[in-house]
Amino acid sequence: MEVQRKILGCSGRTKGAIKVTDVLRWSIVGICAHIRRSIPLWATQGMRHQHRRTVYSGLRNVVIHLYREPGLEQSDNDSGEC
Repeated sequence: MEVQRKILGCSGRTKGAIKVTDVLRWSIVGICAHIRRSIPLWATQGMRHQHRRTVYSGLRNVVIHLYREPGLEQSDNDSGEC
């Protein structure tokens, strides 16, 4: 009965038979409300992702730079065998 009341309320009625269009309207209104509530979360997630991507990119560049410095590359003679 609760869902029926919400569907009818969304279509502006309090009584009567529920039509397919009433259910579709109620579904779309619910989806739009969910999207509006989710936008701040998605924005925060996107900003965090971009920040991590920038940090990881910088770390990757540092590691590549360190690996390419002379003297830090491991040669065949540095295998630890006597």
